[in-house]
Amino acid sequence: MNQEIYAQAQQIIQSLYGKDAAFRDGQYETIESTLTHHRTLVVQKTGWGKSLVYFVCTKIRRKLGKGLTIVVSPLLVLMENQLQAADILGLRCAVLNSQTKDRRKEILAEMKAGTIDLVLITPETLFTDEVQLALPQIQIGLFVIDEAHCISDWGHDFRLEYTRLNRVIQRMPKTVPVLGTTATANDRVIDDLKKQFGDDVYVSRGELMRRSLSIQVLHLSTPAERYAWILQNVPDLPGSGIIYCLTQRDCEHLADFLQKNGINAQAYHSGMDQQETNQAEYLLRKNLTRNMSFQVWRPRIRLACKKRKVRNTSRIQHRTDWKISKCTQTSNRRKTYYRRYLCAVTAQ
Repeated sequence: MNQEIYAQAQQIIQSLYGKDAAFRDGQYETIESTLTHHRTLVVQKTGWGKSLVYFVCTKIRRKLGKGLTIVVSPLLVLMENQLQAADILGLRCAVLNSQTKDRRKEILAEMKAGTIDLVLITPETLFTDEVQLALPQIQIGLFVIDEAHCISDWGHDFRLEYTRLNRVIQRMPKTVPVLGTTATANDRVIDDLKKQFGDDVYVSRGELMRRSLSIQVLHLSTPAERYAWILQNVPDLPGSGIIYCLTQRDCEHLADFLQKNGINAQAYHSGMDQQETNQAEYLLRKNLTRNMSFQVWRPRIRLACKKRKVRNTSRIQHRTDWKISKCTQTSNRRKTYYRRYLCAVTAQ
């Protein structure tokens, strides 16, 4: 253990959570690995504190006069949550994504000047010509890839640009720490990520299973059977819920079907315009604290922000041929503070 790093990291978390604050299993080891220039991969369940690792590392490296931290993240709403957490630590942060185009030149200028501590950026924005031209003029102190499994397993059907991030990793100087974080990765994906991250990769891997999850697979051969099961069982499920569909068309059709049958449902997917998206997110935040409301989602969308007061929720994956790892990935999104979480998979 590096006593100097430990003392600094401990002081930071105590300033956040009080004098009795302590690291969770594996957290400090991951921080030390990152700061000692190892390529580091974190595979820990949602709520373990992966973002705290790179916030602490950023705080320590910036005090040493190192460059800024770049965090590649696909989820716009999670960016909002991370900004709030970073602000508590006194980190000066910025966001580069499709919603901040009007400020892109200003933010890039600040990055070049070194006046920003941490930048959250979507992979699509990272690979724009404007950002790529600016990167050589920016001192990078830490490069973080959130949802790192997308590089290996999900990139082709989630965010295509993720598959290009291995080139960025390969071009990154060895003196710049690279940290990948994910809440799901099987042995094959971990082995692939280790190869892409380069030699001497430290892996922090914890238990991903949640005791609050109940998963049931229902073999329903026709769309009519699946619709009938959903209609029959949704009213009996406690709390609110989310139904995942594979296509935008499925989202719209199922939401319309539920509405016509007296169930408060709202479609939500990446094909909606900004006003529709904002309205759907507002309803999601509002209705998840009530007795019955179902959102019908397509997986390729940004996720709702944390909801700490929700005790029961249900989730249905409709018409899916996903692997079980992808089922648990979306289940893990619901965070650790749900007391009960039912997941039903309706499959052919």
